[in-house]
Amino acid sequence: MARSLSHVLIHVIFSTKHREPTIPADLRPELFKYLAGTLRSIECPPLQVSGTGDHIHACLQLSRTKAIAQVIEEMKTSSSK
Repeated sequence: MARSLSHVLIHVIFSTKHREPTIPADLRPELFKYLAGTLRSIECPPLQVSGTGDHIHACLQLSRTKAIAQVIEEMKTSSSK
């Protein structure tokens, strides 16, 4: 039986509006954990999630069943709440 395998790593960077430093330092660790949990829930395991006051980096393994646009939409939607 044939199998379809893939191992695609994605480095996502997104910033705050106008690159304003609106992510407080004390909130960052919880935000990064939350985003990592979001990625795990959509079957895109994170390798690293970090950032600064004005942007976020996420290195993740792309799920075989997800489009990049879907993953980024889910990340941005969940992180802005």
